[in-house]
Amino acid sequence: MTPIALRAATPADSEFCYQLHKAAMGCYITAIWGWDEQVQRAFQGIGTLLISALADEARRKGQDVVLEVLTVNHRAQALYQRLGMKEVARHGDSNIKITMRLTRRSAEPRQAPDPQVRTNAHDDRSSHQDPGRPPR
Repeated sequence: MTPIALRAATPADSEFCYQLHKAAMGCYITAIWGWDEQVQRAFQGIGTLLISALADEARRKGQDVVLEVLTVNHRAQALYQRLGMKEVARHGDSNIKITMRLTRRSAEPRQAPDPQVRTNAHDDRSSHQDPGRPPR
């Protein structure tokens, strides 16, 4: 048996990953929307751009980003985690859905804390409401 090892993906892996996506999801996409080769290739990397833009807008408005993802969608979960989102709840039949949240604080640009400023950990009004609901 050939040993299997993990390694970081490289740009050379892009075509393989695309073909894997097509093999795994092609029949579903075709059944729902129809498969368009140009559209599918154009979507590579768009998730990062969209969620990053949403996080930037939420930060400007002082809001959290809350979304749901299916537990079987590991790729989307990895994207959301990479962008700073945290799992806050599981729900649905057999916990099939995960609620993830990017808080205002985690979406802010990282800066060294000012030793002159004290913060109250219980000051966040969203910590007292349902984690699956957007902040008031």
